[in-house]
Amino acid sequence: MGSSLSCISCENDESKSGGGHQDSCCSAETASIKCLILETLSVYRTIVENNEDPPLPMLKLHSIAYTEEGWLRMVESLIQVIPINEPIGPASITLLLDECPLPSAATVGELIQKLELKNSCDTKTKPDKHRNVAIILGCIADKLAGPRSAHIFSVQVQDYLLSNLQNDNHPALILFSIIAIEKFCQTTENKSLLLKRLVSMKENPFLHLEKWVNREEYLERQVGVCAQWLLDNMICIEERPFSYKNANMDGINVILNSNDVSEYLKITPDGLEVRSLAVYICIIDSFVGSM
Repeated sequence: MGSSLSCISCENDESKSGGGHQDSCCSAETASIKCLILETLSVYRTIVENNEDPPLPMLKLHSIAYTEEGWLRMVESLIQVIPINEPIGPASITLLLDECPLPSAATVGELIQKLELKNSCDTKTKPDKHRNVAIILGCIADKLAGPRSAHIFSVQVQDYLLSNLQNDNHPALILFSIIAIEKFCQTTENKSLLLKRLVSMKENPFLHLEKWVNREEYLERQVGVCAQWLLDNMICIEERPFSYKNANMDGINVILNSNDVSEYLKITPDGLEVRSLAVYICIIDSFVGSM
């Protein structure tokens, strides 16, 4: 029922845009894509088995995204409709993008141009939108690692992601901006560019954010863990000791197995906490075998 109401709302909003028959058709298609996204999100909440077939709305979205124009429309709709307080929102965006054809470099460039990142001054009033943009940039960086990732990691994208790290932004926006930076840094050229940027900055934002590792609020704590992990593993600073050297191990007799570390797990230096992307993997595994 919730998604149906949202679909009606989307349709009404789009129908007001006017602008002739072509604009009306585009608006109707965009409204339809938004409805399919909300329906897919609703189905994800009911998943109980790993061998279920992909939901019909998801298959329709994949069909739409098979063309470059359709991929652009789907991504723009994802940015607009996934709310920041939806627990499986990030996983839903990741899954939908993972199962779509890879976009061309030109299409990604067109997306970044449409996003107008250099004019993004509304991160505090529209955290939902910018959190979703950060997730999508991270997914693209992960899928297009190598020369294409280096091409995408422009000064404009760097400025955008780094500006998102201001500590008065929503923790979810900060978290997924850090993760996007991590994905871009999988490419050596991008890592070198970022290190040069950080050296030239008055203050390294990651050094401040890693202090959040002991905060009580779980999103802020994740920000601290991811910032600390990035400083220890990808953007190491000469004068900063590795976190494990400063970890207080007094009274600790049992720790997590460091051999279990993977691209989906980040274990803290004291071995007592782990940040997991298991919710992403669980949902993805539910459908991969059926696709």
